[in-house]
Amino acid sequence: MTLEKISGAVGAFAVTAMLLVPGAALTQEAPPPPPAEVAQAAPAPVPTPAPKPFEEIVKLWKGNLSEEFIKRKIESEAVIYQLSADDIVLCKASNLPESIIEAMMKTAQRPGAAPAVAAPVAPVAAPVAAPAPAAPVPPADLAAQADRSWEGLVRRNDGIVLFKSRWDDGKLSFKEEKLSWLDAKDEKKNLILPARSIKEQFLVCLKGAPSEKTECFEWGVKTENGEYRFRDVGWKRSDSVKPQELFDFMKAIYPNLVSSRYPADAK
Repeated sequence: MTLEKISGAVGAFAVTAMLLVPGAALTQEAPPPPPAEVAQAAPAPVPTPAPKPFEEIVKLWKGNLSEEFIKRKIESEAVIYQLSADDIVLCKASNLPESIIEAMMKTAQRPGAAPAVAAPVAPVAAPVAAPAPAAPVPPADLAAQADRSWEGLVRRNDGIVLFKSRWDDGKLSFKEEKLSWLDAKDEKKNLILPARSIKEQFLVCLKGAPSEKTECFEWGVKTENGEYRFRDVGWKRSDSVKPQELFDFMKAIYPNLVSSRYPADAK
């Protein structure tokens, strides 16, 4: 083979190599296709937290039940109040006495008692045997446990009144589901009303008063045989708060009792 033929063959091979190599490089450097987007699952709804047991105690306190009554309720029931720092702050903000807060905190020391706080439900990988259900705690009979007294009250005397006040001084009490009036001067005017005989309680308030809480000046109850009315001893010269306290107290322990408000033009 002559030198010219060899040179021609080498040149043709070089040209062919230059044409093939860029194509191969392009084939190798092509970017991979983008990965398919992974669909994101929607977040699970957040369950509504269950009410804490101490909120029921705050409700009773706002219903004007006495400190002694609420403490007896806490001590007699099997409820465990595990109060966090935030819970204690909320109790204090609701004007709950520290003695009641301490009574709730002491329940955590009861042996073998489970906390009465709803625990979040966690998913389980495998089914497990369900524990035996705990015996239900019967609801407290608030009316049967109530023991409350109000001094500085007057009771309306509906009889014939000559040369004396129509209002008699005395003390009103509620105990053993009985409403009792102890007259300050005449024991013949003492009164005992079984709670089952009371058909309605009512509150008398001034019309258009800016604050019903301080302008409701008379509280009373109705039975099949009569009507009994009570006021704060200082109702003529100052605001009255005891009638509202009586109204809220009876509504708290007898939520199904008919409770009415009557407007009045004047005291």
